[in-house]
Amino acid sequence: MTKATEFLSRAKEQAGDAVQVVEIGGGCNNHCYFCNVLDQPYETDFEYLAETIRTGAAQSRTDVVLTGHEPTIHPQFVDLVKFARDTGFKRIRIETNGRLFAYPKFASAVLDAGATEIAINLPAHSEKLALQINPIPGALKQTIRGLKNLLQSDSGNLTVSTIVPV
Repeated sequence: MTKATEFLSRAKEQAGDAVQVVEIGGGCNNHCYFCNVLDQPYETDFEYLAETIRTGAAQSRTDVVLTGHEPTIHPQFVDLVKFARDTGFKRIRIETNGRLFAYPKFASAVLDAGATEIAINLPAHSEKLALQINPIPGALKQTIRGLKNLLQSDSGNLTVSTIVPV
């Protein structure tokens, strides 16, 4: 079961059928050893993803979750967020490793496009532990910088989800 599928199951229990999940493909800028979605064949075509968003709106869903591999690296990601907002979704949640939010212009663009909730996976509290989970040097530092950028914004809704290594 993918992270998105698990979230959708929980969300449906809590909110009925109000959530539309959009699983965006295209790879990831992390290489976490535990990743359970990297091999999933998620879609990258903008029109296909937009149609998934339209379908949710037509079914009177109020929330959309942009997830998948690492959704923020999709070349039209900001356009997808804006499309979801313009289609009428009230809650636009992004599930991400947060690394691209380290760039203030990107963070602002996503928030301005309409993101209302950003769930950042923060898999470790130290670089040493982070490198045992994700072999990309500096990835944790970049995620923390992204988190700080979002906290300094006026976004209002910020969720940080953590993975606890056991």
